[in-house]
Amino acid sequence: MTKVTHKEYDVVIIGGGPAGYMAANKAAQRRAKVALVEKDLIGGTCVNRGCVPTKALVNLGKSLKSTTRLLNIGVTNDVSKLNFQKVMDEARCVSLEMRSQIEEMIQHNGVDVIRGEGRLSGERRVEVKTDDGVFEISAMSVIVATGSSPSTPPIPGVDLDGVYTSDNVYVLKELPSRVTVIGAGAVGLEWASIFHNLGSEVNVIEMLGDILPRESGDEVKIMLGGMMEDSGISISTNTRVSNIEKTVQGLCATLSTGEKVESDIILMAGGRVPNNRGLGVEKYADIERGFIRTDNTMRTRSPWLYAVGDAVGRWMLAHIAMHEGLVAGENVSGGETTMNYTAVPRCIFTAPEIVFVGIDEEEANKNGVEARSVLYPMRINCRALTLGENRGVFKLIYGTKNGVVLGAQMLGPEVSELSGEISLAISKKATIDDLRKTIHAHPTLSEAVWEASLRAG
Repeated sequence: MTKVTHKEYDVVIIGGGPAGYMAANKAAQRRAKVALVEKDLIGGTCVNRGCVPTKALVNLGKSLKSTTRLLNIGVTNDVSKLNFQKVMDEARCVSLEMRSQIEEMIQHNGVDVIRGEGRLSGERRVEVKTDDGVFEISAMSVIVATGSSPSTPPIPGVDLDGVYTSDNVYVLKELPSRVTVIGAGAVGLEWASIFHNLGSEVNVIEMLGDILPRESGDEVKIMLGGMMEDSGISISTNTRVSNIEKTVQGLCATLSTGEKVESDIILMAGGRVPNNRGLGVEKYADIERGFIRTDNTMRTRSPWLYAVGDAVGRWMLAHIAMHEGLVAGENVSGGETTMNYTAVPRCIFTAPEIVFVGIDEEEANKNGVEARSVLYPMRINCRALTLGENRGVFKLIYGTKNGVVLGAQMLGPEVSELSGEISLAISKKATIDDLRKTIHAHPTLSEAVWEASLRAG
């Protein structure tokens, strides 16, 4: 394949996921000439295989579960004949609509979208392989936003038919009767909830000592684990999968305990790895454990080269990627702004949802800040009662001396919608008294924030 043309831009971005398209949009709004290089679909994993379609599936599962309440009040429509293909089609339709909106937005702002595979070919130069040849692009600045892919552990049998990742599970045409999920992080627990709510028997296997191992907050995690098990999901921690074998009935996972778990499919949900290999960045940036190192302006050691999102890997979350993209997009177009990671919301869309924002008492104490917490049970929240889901708790963490809000841990219906208020409170160093004086509408879930502040000492 020969080089067919050469183009010049102010900014070239490799990767069109949340970090990439937000960086492109921001730089273009600031009148930079921007090219966005994407080899697959605009929106990346988040829009096409992750955040967006899974939340559509979460909502459909909740709708199915809510039919139990309707049956109790005399509604008798038959919803037992689930068309799984249509369920998956619905998730794909939501992704398509979101992707279309993003493409319209960036094109409206004048971003040139180049379909192809990009890599650095020199200082301030990007080579793009397309079906028509190779474009070489030069730019004042380059932003790497190449995202990540599912990590597959070296388990014998992991390459068998019927073993999926969160990226390719959407090819399923029928609802599996039995699902084994390997990994109890955010991705694993969300998919476990999705399959369970749609009607599958689900086993979750986690090699570490508890679910959501990256998070503290044992109280809320133990409570969530108990709720999931009460609903019928089996969870095994401190357990490894030794090997996977094909059987007449489907697949069999042999566990480190000696137990054998039969299932129709196995979903690998053990984390993600950055897509940084083969990009040619090693000459211009420091690499650590596969991630590109940047400062909080998202610059690498080369002042013209930036990296954002999962390529950097500080937090492999779409909303962090978006904000990093905004920071990089502003800085490559003459601005000077930085990322602040002190109030990162981590939302897991299980049933019910669980959310972590900021830090807990233990981490605060390690940082030399004396902290305490207060608990508010969701069973006395009016809005939770009207939603038919009053299980859970709201835990608010704050400084003992000054009452400054440090973090929160939430378990309950739709509590992801409360994360923004807590993130803002932490970022602005709001106090418990500030929360007390803020009028919250009644009846709403946000009253949990207010009620917790009233209980604080």
